Amino acid sequence: MKKLLFSFMLGMTFLTSSVLSQNATQNTAQTTPDLSATDFQKKLAMDNTAIVLDVRTPQEYAKGHLPNATTINFFDTDFKEKVNKLDKTKPVYVYCAVGGRSAKATKILQESGFKKVYNLLGGFNGWSAAGLPSVK
Repeated sequence: MKKLLFSFMLGMTFLTSSVLSQNATQNTAQTTPDLSATDFQKKLAMDNTAIVLDVRTPQEYAKGHLPNATTINFFDTDFKEKVNKLDKTKPVYVYCAVGGRSAKATKILQESGFKKVYNLLGGFNGWSAAGLPSVK
């Protein structure tokens, strides 16, 4: 009975270890750096090749946006085709209003082959609340 229990426990340990290792690998491969507004600004300021991508609607963009932002509406039916026209060798800094659309957009960008994609936590609202500069 002790040998059976020991064998069972040993098997469960290996199984659990294998599953955790596999999940960690999958999570690492699909992880997008989520940056606070200040970290987003600092990293962006050090990267003169970056693409700043605003995925909000044209109406939201017109009310204010980050300097030098390119706008591609996440809700456009051809969103994927439009982002695929961007240079995949450049880092892309993505934001929306509060962070939901940009999180989804970053996954699409990664699946499309973009290697460096950064998501603005809190979106444009978080950026504005931090008192960071914007353009109207």
